[in-house]
Amino acid sequence: MNLSALHGVFKGKRITSYPAFKAKLEAEYEYSEAAVEEDGVLVTSRGPGTSFKFALTLVKRLVSEEKADEVAKAMLV
Repeated sequence: MNLSALHGVFKGKRITSYPAFKAKLEAEYEYSEAAVEEDGVLVTSRGPGTSFKFALTLVKRLVSEEKADEVAKAMLV
């Protein structure tokens, strides 16, 4: 059992993760293969290739959608 399962950090939440952890997590949680998954205050992503989308999701949540769009445009994303 992994530590997140042991401590119930993701209990009742939809999550995604690096593909290598899928088998371990999908048995315990509602697993998603989305690039970025949001469930309540929890935001998870699949790995290095999704880091910009993950970061922009956090900017959207913490500041605003307009700011996330501005940052994405400046980054040519």
